Amino acid sequence: MTEPLLLRLAYAALTLFIVFNYGILLMGTTARIRARVQGRIGIPVWQPYIDIIKNNANRTSVIPRRHVLPRPGVPACRRHRHADVRSGDLRLARFRQLQLCRRRRCW
Repeated sequence: MTEPLLLRLAYAALTLFIVFNYGILLMGTTARIRARVQGRIGIPVWQPYIDIIKNNANRTSVIPRRHVLPRPGVPACRRHRHADVRSGDLRLARFRQLQLCRRRRCW
């Protein structure tokens, strides 16, 4: 007899759930054992769960303005209006602009 499709999907979801949790707990246990070998206390076993939740909470769907490459002639810092991009290499120019903004604490 063939099993209904819904039951097969439920088994697949349960399998994924078990494999995911096994992997996460194994990561936590491995990190704890590694710390004990090095003479430290180590992280809690559930720390990978906390990391996943924290990283998903920090993600944004909107790219901040400072991560977008500027057009030539447009200043990177709106606050101070410095470091115009005049060269053809946008990556190098953007790197220099970010260095100036960090020095002047525009962030």
